[in-house]
Amino acid sequence: MEMDIIKAAEILGIPVDADIDKVEHRYTILVRQYKMTLTLGEDGNGAGSGIKLDIGEINEAVRVMRSALMATGTAAPSYRESKILKKMGVDEKKLRNKIYYYKWHVLVGAIVLTLIAFFVADVVAKPKPEANIAVIGDFGYFTPEALENAILEELPEINAINIDSAIGGTVMEGADYTVQIKRTVLIAANEVDIYICDREFYNEATEQGVFMRIDEFQSEYGIVGLDVKEEDFGIRIEKDSPYYEMIGSRVDMDKIVCVASKIKNIEKTAMILKLLLSGA
Repeated sequence: MEMDIIKAAEILGIPVDADIDKVEHRYTILVRQYKMTLTLGEDGNGAGSGIKLDIGEINEAVRVMRSALMATGTAAPSYRESKILKKMGVDEKKLRNKIYYYKWHVLVGAIVLTLIAFFVADVVAKPKPEANIAVIGDFGYFTPEALENAILEELPEINAINIDSAIGGTVMEGADYTVQIKRTVLIAANEVDIYICDREFYNEATEQGVFMRIDEFQSEYGIVGLDVKEEDFGIRIEKDSPYYEMIGSRVDMDKIVCVASKIKNIEKTAMILKLLLSGA
């Protein structure tokens, strides 16, 4: 049988015509008493013994009282009248009732909108990258910001770069499948100019034609200053380079710089390539 307002008021111990402030105040008291009985147990000892409360019944009673007050337009707590809303012709009582009744929906919506606003602001405010770098391999802990800041500090001619990463080993080694998916997406998107990778990914990607030979990159675009062998698709960053440790926490492996076969930002790529390999 559905609970009516008379029964609800009786359970809560308040008058049938109680306002929302009294309903909420009484609810707070009953919840505290209920928690006390849970803490003390049912052995009849200590303060609060003998209290018999059904939290489900209490919650239902509060719901019935709130619904009844909502129907009469008195569901929101008392507030000082807003002169601004009055000038705008807004019925403040109805507005506050709706906000109060749907407060969790409003709160969640506000959080979502805030996150969207931050995301949009970040996208709008962030300048277009002049080069895209992908760091791929089982490098351990990696912080893209440190490498990005170091490059931009040394190359003031470049206003912005983008560094993406897929850090982890192969699926056979127990890597997360999301890492493998991200590797595939980075290659398929054809937006990367420079790859920094471990030996395993280097061998795999070389077979797939992901990289351009470094000597071809030099000759085709007139790039000078890179010491490479004829068949090199990448060059190792020396361990004494300040950039070596910025590319992941592991220091027991090769970290190889490669040029994407479908490079887009040629001039800035060459500048970054020289910097990473110079150990400056």
